[in-house]
Amino acid sequence: MSVGLAVEESIARAREAQETWRDTVISERLRIIAKVRHALVEACEDLAITCSSSAHPPEEVLLSELLPLLEACRFLERCGAGLL
Repeated sequence: MSVGLAVEESIARAREAQETWRDTVISERLRIIAKVRHALVEACEDLAITCSSSAHPPEEVLLSELLPLLEACRFLERCGAGLL
């Protein structure tokens, strides 16, 4: 499979996923976001290590990437119904 074809297929799958997400009621979206947040918390240490590099140690990844993502999820859980 060529790179161009793989990219096109990825874009098509993303569009299908967006349509499914668009058709999902807000309460279900927020439930999914909560599940994702809980899974991220469980995997936080492994994610920080996996995403680290010589320039960005796990602690920096945790503070600059993962914690803001978790807080964004919490924000959506609290305020998403009114925003969406």
